[in-house]
Amino acid sequence: MRAIVIGSTKHLLFASFYAAIGIVVAILITAVWLLNDRPNLSLWHTIHLTSEYHQQSGLADFSQYLKLEEKLFAEVDRKIYQEYQPRLSSPLNRYERHSMSDPALWQQNWNRSFEWPNPDAEFGLLLIHGMSDSLYSLSHIAEHYQHQAHIVGLRLPSHGTIPSGLTDIT
Repeated sequence: MRAIVIGSTKHLLFASFYAAIGIVVAILITAVWLLNDRPNLSLWHTIHLTSEYHQQSGLADFSQYLKLEEKLFAEVDRKIYQEYQPRLSSPLNRYERHSMSDPALWQQNWNRSFEWPNPDAEFGLLLIHGMSDSLYSLSHIAEHYQHQAHIVGLRLPSHGTIPSGLTDIT
């Protein structure tokens, strides 16, 4: 009786071991298949922008930063908006002209740096957004304090433009 129990246990352990190996192999094969079956990256995931601010840009003041930012967004327009021809029109695609999320249609483009001077300002307010965000997340604060403060909203480099800009941040 003892030999039957030991033999059965040994066979059960071998079966469990091989089943576990089979499950791991099946999961790996499924993962590789799913990863290879993903759609190709879109244009805004692969393009490199050359007009983005870097430490070596040599800018002396905020007006120069705004000029460089204007050049950057002109490059985004040229490389993305004019180049991208959607196969399927999407009303939510940010990189499609006249979609509901096209920042050019907003009254204030919250993807760009701005300065709202106020000669009667009680205080100054510098708005800096979080990682992979834009000034849009702080727009309610800017609008709330616009009559009391001199407000500067700073778009951090590589934010608010295209996702590929976030791949090489220093």
